Amino acid sequence: SFIWEIDYLAKTATFDQDAVDFYGQEPTFDMISKREKSLTHPDDREISKLQAKRLGENGGYGRMEAREIRADGSIKWVRSDVAPLKITNGVPTSFVLLTSDITEEMKRHERLAEMMVRANIALSEKRKILAELCGDDSDAFLRSSLTPADLISDQPLAASDSTESTFTQLFAGFDQILTEIDERDTALAAAVQQLRAARTSAETANIAKSQFL
Repeated sequence: SFIWEIDYLAKTATFDQDAVDFYGQEPTFDMISKREKSLTHPDDREISKLQAKRLGENGGYGRMEAREIRADGSIKWVRSDVAPLKITNGVPTSFVLLTSDITEEMKRHERLAEMMVRANIALSEKRKILAELCGDDSDAFLRSSLTPADLISDQPLAASDSTESTFTQLFAGFDQILTEIDERDTALAAAVQQLRAARTSAETANIAKSQFL
């Protein structure tokens, strides 16, 4: 983390050495001002403008998150907690910011999101397979007491609501869910085979009955 100040009236920006080390250069006012924003990733500049607007509406207090570009071209996610230093005519014109590198945290968010998408796609595929094989009977088949009702969940997967859950716990939970999905594939295949056999037997019996009559 590093601390820096920006003054929009004096058009100055002051950074500590940690900021220089982080960016690989000494940032300037023009690099972070509304006129240029060259530190901010192009895809995040509009979001940054909205965040800055909210800061103004909240008296200069708030938090901003965006991807920023270092001197070597690498991209880092940063989070800045902002507070006003100077207010002129009721408008904040100078700010102090505590900025932290949250790149690894955002990568964990992305990984978790990918796992959630994968799990939901897998469940959706199981529903499609069963619907193709069972047709209109698929819902009844899923809910039948003669078959595992939990082969396919009716509820979308979601992360734990507990704010105390760590990413490690969440990842472990999704790994377990995905493992269970793989195990349920085998159970689903066996259940479908049983259904096919039952239908074949019923069709054979109907044919035999019609021939007898």
